[in-house]
Order: sequence, then C-alpha cells, then structure tokens
Amino acid sequence: MEERREYERYKAIEGIPTTIRADDSDMQTEGIVLNISKSGAYVLADSIPFESGEVTFEPAGGPSIRRQCRRVYPHRSGSRGQAVAFAKALDDNELETLKAPIVE
Repeated sequence: MEERREYERYKAIEGIPTTIRADDSDMQTEGIVLNISKSGAYVLADSIPFESGEVTFEPAGGPSIRRQCRRVYPHRSGSRGQAVAFAKALDDNELETLKAPIVE
C-alpha cells in the first residue's frame, strides 16, 4: 500500500532541541527532532501520554518555533520517540529553518 502524505517529510537539522508539553497535565518531554514536514514531526524523546499539547523547536541562532499539536500514535511507556501533528502547518520559512540541507 502506498503511503500518502499531504506534505513531504524531510530530515531535520541534527540536534535541534525540542520540547513537547501536554495541555492536560504538567507533563513534558525533551529531545531532538528527527524529521519534519509542514504538518508534523517525529521527535526522539521519552514518550508522554497526552491528547493535545505544544511542541517547541529551538533552532540555533534563530527564534523558537511553537505549534499546538496532538499525538499521532498512542502512548507507549518506555518508547523513545513520538510523532506529533501540528494544529497549524509550518510556513515555508519555518520549514526551511528546521530541515537539513538536501545534498545533491
């Protein structure tokens, strides 16, 4: 079965600090973003249970990028990553700030 995505997914710049905070509790997790698209991201961080929250990316030398988000997959205790979908898509400049250069 062919996977369909609304937006293309890219490898993120290595080591961008990322925080995910739950709206319904004081839980949060910190890690790094592994891949990014206009509509979501996969973050290498301890999994936390939440329905909706906020993800914050802290690119070096630039302003923070924040988005309201929701979990894409159910919480799995001990998991070292979680996918999030953004409530509002990233704009072109924000995506360029986070994605790794494409080597041709």
